[in-house]
Amino acid sequence: MHQMGVSDYINEPPGSENADSRVRYKTERKLYRLLFLSVGILCTIQAALNVSLRLVNTATLTVASQRCASDWREVNFSCYFLSTAAETWEISRKRCQSKGADLAVIKGQQEQRALYRLDGDAGLWFWIGLRNNTRTFQWVDGSALKKSFWSDQSVDSDGPHSSEACVVMNHTAPLLANWDITPCGLKRRWLCEKSLN
Repeated sequence: MHQMGVSDYINEPPGSENADSRVRYKTERKLYRLLFLSVGILCTIQAALNVSLRLVNTATLTVASQRCASDWREVNFSCYFLSTAAETWEISRKRCQSKGADLAVIKGQQEQRALYRLDGDAGLWFWIGLRNNTRTFQWVDGSALKKSFWSDQSVDSDGPHSSEACVVMNHTAPLLANWDITPCGLKRRWLCEKSLN
């Protein structure tokens, strides 16, 4: 007689294969839950850190401080005073100097952003400490102009190459293109700056 061999046969109780797959399924399900929970916690932590960093950056950019007089505003280690009166550029500078300050010197984009709409007036024009005496613009502190925010009108007209001209920040223009060249004899409000260092 022929003998039949069954080499792959394992004698297991019925339903044991189902029990193993159920255990494996429960384990995988727990791992997926743990994974999704971990991702959710990481997303929450990231969102909280982003909000915290924005609050810290905003707080360091513009801070009301006891180090500046009550009618001055502190921005990045300097105090700023925005006049309510209008004067020529020369008289405006003298008014700032009488307060132990000078017309504002804007060194970069962060300062430009902080000073833009300083009092929220959309139609505001005020003198800054930039003047052209000999076809070269120079700040009142003697430093050369390195970063500028000329409006399209200033660049399209004789613009930054005008001979005798002073500069105003114009709040009817975009944030990073709002410096206009204006005759120094016109009357405008002015922005004084006093360093806290």
